[in-house]
Amino acid sequence: MLVVRLAALLHYVNDAKYRQKGESAFSSKAFLEDAGLDCDRAELVCRVVDAVSFRKELMAKEQDRMGTSDPNERQWCQECAELACVQDADCLDAIGAFGVLHCAAFSGARNRMLYNPCDSVIQDITYEQYVAQSGGTSGTAVAHFHEKLLKLASMMKTERGRQEAQRRHDYLIGFLQQVDEEFNFAG
Repeated sequence: MLVVRLAALLHYVNDAKYRQKGESAFSSKAFLEDAGLDCDRAELVCRVVDAVSFRKELMAKEQDRMGTSDPNERQWCQECAELACVQDADCLDAIGAFGVLHCAAFSGARNRMLYNPCDSVIQDITYEQYVAQSGGTSGTAVAHFHEKLLKLASMMKTERGRQEAQRRHDYLIGFLQQVDEEFNFAG
């Protein structure tokens, strides 16, 4: 549980979409060891943190498709219970009511439109496309729902995570229907 809690707390610290251009990465391992965590556990926390993101999942999917993935790393990712817990928590955080708020706030911070009925959704977004959108102002908040958020329920690793994700996924569907209804009401 300690590894799960620490990884959950630290997983956004070095997230590229939150770092300023040119800002150096924070050393989670040194921080954890300075705080008294043993080296092996600090390394496990850092390994979980490094593997947790949707971005990493997209990268792994592309590496699998191209035949360039490391089979040992892929096996570790599939078998690590701590990683599964943190990934599920991260996905759950991104969907549902607070996920909607987070998406809107992030879009506002990036000066992205919330909705544009002419915006095209990237159906099977690639790693490169996702990285480009994360760092830029292209796309809309609603497009992000289709490109990422609505896919998260199917990516859950634990049974409890799948149950909660389905409930939140259903909320997102209803939210998007309401957006469409309200947009079309004006016409």
